[in-house]
Amino acid sequence: MKPQYLFLLAFILFESNLCFSQTTLTGKILSSATGLKPVDLQFIAFNKKGAPKSRCTYSVLDSLGAFKIPRLRPDSVYVIRANVFGYRDHEFEIRMASAGVDSTFTLHADCQFDKQTALSDWENGKARLLLVGSVAPKANTRLDRKFEKKYQIAYYDFGCQPPSTDCLHAYNQQVFELLDNTYGKAWRKKVRQDVEGGDTP
Repeated sequence: MKPQYLFLLAFILFESNLCFSQTTLTGKILSSATGLKPVDLQFIAFNKKGAPKSRCTYSVLDSLGAFKIPRLRPDSVYVIRANVFGYRDHEFEIRMASAGVDSTFTLHADCQFDKQTALSDWENGKARLLLVGSVAPKANTRLDRKFEKKYQIAYYDFGCQPPSTDCLHAYNQQVFELLDNTYGKAWRKKVRQDVEGGDTP
């Protein structure tokens, strides 16, 4: 066989070996504040360890925070990067196995408001329902003020400088539970609909 054909055959065999030696990384990205997908995180970046960050690839998260990254090399180390407002930047290193890897990664939120804060505020009579009114906050109406007085709780609007959405949701959802336990669910028909983490019907 001519040398050029031998070289071509060797190249084809090498490429075929690469194709059959690929594996898949599956996983989830969750928030330490809620145990759910971070609301504001839509995708993650990844690349092989040592490669320039400018050559990273992206994977989109589904509504549960799940992702799937195929065609990775077994026994190679990859770096997963997740950057989202309200969280410290995270990097996770994963060594791939030939059978694939399935992992859950937790992003740690820097929460001034969370479930524990909500419980403490409730015990101290300082519980709030958190809002984000952006640059044009909506003032309380007469009915809103009646709501605050009846249920002994205050609306609090962060304007255009809110903390992490997940922190707000964690705080408000704990307050929702406390309101349910204390007053039943009648309050849900009267609460402002722009309270973060709503779903209050």
